Order: sequence, then structure tokens, then C-alpha cells
Amino acid sequence: MFLKVLKVALQTLAIICYIVIFGFVAMIVPIVFGHTPIVIQSPSMEPSIKTGSIVYYHKIDSINDLNIGDVITFRNAENSPLVTHRAMLVDKDINAIRTMGDANPSLDNEPIHFENIVGVVGKFYLPKVGFYMTYAKNPIVIAIVAFIIVANLAVSSIVNKKEQKLEEEQEKLNAPKEDTPDK
Repeated sequence: MFLKVLKVALQTLAIICYIVIFGFVAMIVPIVFGHTPIVIQSPSMEPSIKTGSIVYYHKIDSINDLNIGDVITFRNAENSPLVTHRAMLVDKDINAIRTMGDANPSLDNEPIHFENIVGVVGKFYLPKVGFYMTYAKNPIVIAIVAFIIVANLAVSSIVNKKEQKLEEEQEKLNAPKEDTPDK
């Protein structure tokens, strides 16, 4: 009985693990098509893009590829964290733009020069998934997921063998007895 309960519990946990793995695969597929995922870390783009969402950006060749209203991902300075805001003004003469987060009351302080723009964010994003994927990348979480899947396979195999053995024994008990003639 204990093994059957353990089997059901591990199967349930394994399903959750497979969903996490599927989430990673779904997150990675757009990379094949040149889109890079990032997790939105702040509420500056709400309500358009919620904190914790995964957005995908793609590289652009020139400032001419930008339109007012495009959501872009950029760095304020070299090696600074990525920021995702909306392009509000495009100045092609100085090769720079002014940006603003949707939740912010005014434009960002400094213009963003084209070389600091890493890409334009596409229309597709995964709301709130970034919270879970951030934790799922932790090596301890990966080890736990692997352990659950292996334990599920091992316990399922043991339980299935025991069930098969019980069925064989039951069949032997229920098999018709051969009548042997008396001498």
C-alpha cells in the first residue's frame, strides 16, 4: 500500500517536473528564430507588461527600424542591467531615442544612443512565467527535479513488477485444476 501511495505522489511530482521542462523548451524555441528572452524585473511597464513576465526581443540593424511606441530593451551604460521601456521620441540626427516606462509619469532622464539598444520587444510575451523560470534555473532545483523523475521511474518499476507478480500468482490460484484419473 505504501509503495502505491508513493508511486502516485511521485507521478504527480513528475508531472509538475515535466511541465517545468516543457516551460523551458517553450521559452527556448523563439531563440531559434532570433528572439532573446528576458524577465521583466520591475513594474515600470505595467499594465502593458507585468513584472515577472518573459518578453522576447530581436536585434535591429539601424535606428530607422525603430518606431515611436515600440518597446525596446537597452542598457543605460556599458555593463548596466537591461531596461525595457517604450520609445517615445526618435532623433535620427543624433542616433538616439527617448524612452519611458508605461507606468512612469515622465520620460527617462537620458537619451539612449542606438549602440546601447539590444533589441525591439515583440508582441508575444509570457506573463508571470519569469518568476518560476528564475527559480527553476537554480542548480538545487534542477537536482530535485532530476531526483523526482528518477525516483518516479524506479518506484513505478518496482510497483509494476510487484503488481505483475501478484497477478501471476492470482492467475495460478484461479486456474482450473487438471483432473487426473484415479488408478
